[in-house]
Amino acid sequence: MNTDNLYIKDPSIREAIMKVKMYRVFSFVFFVMGFFIFLVLYNNYMRGRDVLEAFSIAMLVIILLPHMPAIALSWVALRADKRAEKMLESYLEDVKRRKAEQERLDEERARAAEAVRDTASAKANAEGVSLLYEESVASDAARSAAEDVQDIAPDKSLDNSP
Repeated sequence: MNTDNLYIKDPSIREAIMKVKMYRVFSFVFFVMGFFIFLVLYNNYMRGRDVLEAFSIAMLVIILLPHMPAIALSWVALRADKRAEKMLESYLEDVKRRKAEQERLDEERARAAEAVRDTASAKANAEGVSLLYEESVASDAARSAAEDVQDIAPDKSLDNSP
């Protein structure tokens, strides 16, 4: 599960993902510790013994016992990962659904505004009245352009007298 470039707002999902990561880290730590414990037990058990005794039941216990916490934590991490994956998948589907719904609503609003504008334009054309909003849009654009120029070049007089 790759969540590196994704911000998740739901705290329960973030908590589940953090649990999975912590279980994996502790599982790795227990595996490393188990390996060193295995080396110590193996060295103590095999000191002065024949190589054939390495295949005994005691040797199997020496191999598995130090790694049991790592195995258990790996299993817990796997279960938690599946649970977090399901939660994340449902969350992402919900986000996608909300985004699609918002886009649909925005399109409806844009169509409704366009219909109102077209109705007003048709009514104004039928009555022979010029549309004020077209003129105001042009004058607003000219006014904002003039303000931008004023911001860039501060007020200076045209005469060159000191």
